Amino acid sequence: MAASIQVVIDCADPAALSTFWAEALHYILQPPPDGYDSWQAALTDWNVPASEWN
Repeated sequence: MAASIQVVIDCADPAALSTFWAEALHYILQPPPDGYDSWQAALTDWNVPASEWN
């Protein structure tokens, strides 16, 4: 039987951590939604508090 393992990493800069792992694993980060230049612009437009951004 296969075991499922999940790892949680707490860090001060999630954007830097995601960029590191994307480059290390040759992944492409998800682009912002259509009509937005950045995720920050989309989250601001959707009234998501900055304290909840990753």
